[in-house]
This record gives sequence, C-alpha cells and structure tokens, in this order.
Amino acid sequence: KKKFNGAYFLELLKENFLKEARRLIGPGPIYLLMDNLRVHFVNPVKEWLVRDGIKLIDFPINSSDMSPVENSFAVWKKRVNKFAPYK
Repeated sequence: KKKFNGAYFLELLKENFLKEARRLIGPGPIYLLMDNLRVHFVNPVKEWLVRDGIKLIDFPINSSDMSPVENSFAVWKKRVNKFAPYK
C-alpha cells in the first residue's frame, strides 16, 4: 500500500487523469476541482497541471457546503434537537 503524498498523487495524475479526461470530454480546456489538501499543491503537481494546461477550480478543505454528509448531519441534528433529549 502506497502512502498518499504529492509524489503518489502526481503519479496517479500522469497515469490516469489526462488520458481519461481527454477520452471523456474531448479537446478543449480541462477543469479539475480540488480542495486545498496539501498533497494537491506540492510544486511538482502544480507544475505538471500548469504545463498541461489544466485549469484548477479549488474550494476549501472540509467545506461543509460541499459535503453531503455534513448536510445530512445538519438535518439529523435539527430533528433530534426538536425532541431535546438532553435538556
């Protein structure tokens, strides 16, 4: 099992991402959505993305607005609070 670090992330991008993105969307700009996880932005990864013309769309790490789990917990918490079992 490999450790998920910048080098391994870059290896995954090189082996899979560009080829599959081109197959799925064809010619034209490629946009990649990434959170601000440190391994996503080590220099070799940033350089490779820029060199291959991949446009980045980033959002904050652990963004509750983008997480279905966090949204589900919010609904659950609201329902539980309605009964106030801890008061």
